[in-house]
Amino acid sequence: MVQKQPAEIIQITKDGMTYRLTPEKEGGYLIEVADYPPAYSEGRTIDEALTMIEDALQLVLEVDKEDGRTIPEHLEAWLDRVKDRRDRPAESSSSHRTYPST
Repeated sequence: MVQKQPAEIIQITKDGMTYRLTPEKEGGYLIEVADYPPAYSEGRTIDEALTMIEDALQLVLEVDKEDGRTIPEHLEAWLDRVKDRRDRPAESSSSHRTYPST
């Protein structure tokens, strides 16, 4: 879901997480997690910015946990989902291909 906010801010909700994107004058987007401001990043496109912020959020949450900071419950659940997804081997049909011997 994409919502325009005043002052050119674009708000996107993905996987239960709300992100705010601000277009940069020189191009690209600054992106932040709406309810966890320490996590921010940037990207040339919206898709790239979303990928970058997910990596940044994961790192910030892991460091904050290691430092003993309290992580909001919904962010703990998000972190668990992301780690679980990344720990699973990629399900690619190319890994199951067989080729005839010559």
